[in-house]
Amino acid sequence: MMPAGPSRPVATWRDMLTAVLHPNLKVIAEWNPDRTRVTLKVPTKKPDYLIPPLTLIIRPPAYRSFVLDPVATDLWIWCDGKNRVEQVIELFARKHNLTFHESRVSVTTYLKELVKRGVFAVAI
Repeated sequence: MMPAGPSRPVATWRDMLTAVLHPNLKVIAEWNPDRTRVTLKVPTKKPDYLIPPLTLIIRPPAYRSFVLDPVATDLWIWCDGKNRVEQVIELFARKHNLTFHESRVSVTTYLKELVKRGVFAVAI
């Protein structure tokens, strides 16, 4: 949810369900040979405290790697910038034989974590 204020309205569940997730274009996806899992390399940001001469000693990694489990791999495939979150939840529910509301909990939890880690960008 976005903070309330004059420039930002409070996001509702309907807003969240109609949002479209776009993969971060800077993320590098590496699939395993049988294409059931994917490793994502997300670029890191240089910390503000790293200024010369510290940059000569401390070199932060260029990427953080995440190995997605099969559930998160499905979400990576389905969140292609075309499907709304609601459609992703329906796909997940169909694949795992769950109700919409049962799958909404799992999907939104996964997606929130992946957005926080910089894997996806949200368009409402």
